[in-house]
Amino acid sequence: INTRDYLLIYIKSYIFFVLLMSIGGLLATALVTFGLVDLSYINLHELTDGAFSRDSGSEYSYLFPYKLGLIVTGSGKLDLLGFSFYRISGWAHEPTSATLFVAPAMLLLIHTKIITNSITKISMLAVISTFWLFAMSVGSLIALIMLYSFYITATLFIKIFPLKLSL
Repeated sequence: INTRDYLLIYIKSYIFFVLLMSIGGLLATALVTFGLVDLSYINLHELTDGAFSRDSGSEYSYLFPYKLGLIVTGSGKLDLLGFSFYRISGWAHEPTSATLFVAPAMLLLIHTKIITNSITKISMLAVISTFWLFAMSVGSLIALIMLYSFYITATLFIKIFPLKLSL
């Protein structure tokens, strides 16, 4: 059994699963934003028999058009650069959970050669990044900024002060 091959299959499957969730979430938000679907609200508190309590007492908390992805409507629309939209969360109940799920896929696409075709890699990264932006999670944004700050600092430190193996 070659564990490396299995690991690559699992990672590729994860990236394609994230891509599928991102496409579904973006299609759902496009359908709602452009008024191409009837607004049918769902309440996760009722659907889970009270196990999920974030939206208890609210009838207009989520949209789930064609079961493509959840759209959080309870907090109202966000305005960014003159464009109003609802936060999307894919198949997660919270946009922050969705962004923390898709962020590793973005990092894997940027820093590895798991997907070898450049056009496919850039296309996948564009779709997943757009989903990540429409979810608008401040926590995930701060985490990525901190991660890349550390990455850049470590890279510069290694280039400026290379490790010498001999005296």
